[in-house]
Amino acid sequence: GNMQFLETRLDREGELFPKEARSFLGQPGCDALVESFKVVSDMGKDIVRIVVGASTIESGLLEGAAATGAAILVANELMDDGKSVEADIENNEGRVSMSPHRLCLYSNNAKDNTNDGTKEIFGAHTDSTFVTAVPVAAISGLEVYDEDCEKWYRPELAARKHWQQERVARSLDPEATTEEVDGVELPWYARYVIFMSGELLQLCSRNEVMAAVHRVVATTDRPSRLSAPVLLRCRPGIRMDTQRYLGGVSEGDFILQKCDGMTVEEVHAAMQPSSFQ
Repeated sequence: GNMQFLETRLDREGELFPKEARSFLGQPGCDALVESFKVVSDMGKDIVRIVVGASTIESGLLEGAAATGAAILVANELMDDGKSVEADIENNEGRVSMSPHRLCLYSNNAKDNTNDGTKEIFGAHTDSTFVTAVPVAAISGLEVYDEDCEKWYRPELAARKHWQQERVARSLDPEATTEEVDGVELPWYARYVIFMSGELLQLCSRNEVMAAVHRVVATTDRPSRLSAPVLLRCRPGIRMDTQRYLGGVSEGDFILQKCDGMTVEEVHAAMQPSSFQ
């Protein structure tokens, strides 16, 4: 097929699953996946805290420290960072995190061309996450839809342009593909991570931050694309307590009113188009 996935997750003790991954990734590779997940999940929690806190203040339901405190609860309790929830609240989180770290191989043998000469490998969609983190890949292919401009945007190409501009500003070769960091030669793209907002962040930000519509494309003259996205999802079994997490519900916010008191599984179902339920 056009896509091959290996989905890894952490258990609540920080061990990588499936254990069979060690047979072909090796222990150093598994250790690197665990460490990268922890770093990315911490960054994701910061993004969720900032966005939810700001949108709650904007709503007028909470102010300052109270809004920040509620947003911290969203990041620590609702978002599944692989750790056990510390608060004494109803949940069904189980022993393995619901937030996967995927290793993806996207081939370039799809049959349907887009109008710019590329081929769509993974169709346009949004993620049922708070945020999805995508380390920039060596081969570009991720596209995010810009509704204002009504066109697809390639953040990986923007990262490369940023790299080249920075190299020029430092009087270095802009066509270089590696740099030395602490005595280690690293590929240029190792410093960049793309964060895309998901459906749960759209919900908790009261539509202030919309879920990113994205897809993966390929061209026939480039190698297959390797990608390693982290999908930061919701902790299972926890209920959407809008008073606890968001300071309540604004008048006319019918989606949040509907989701108040639901488990996150019920929230996910409620947010899907009726044809998918």
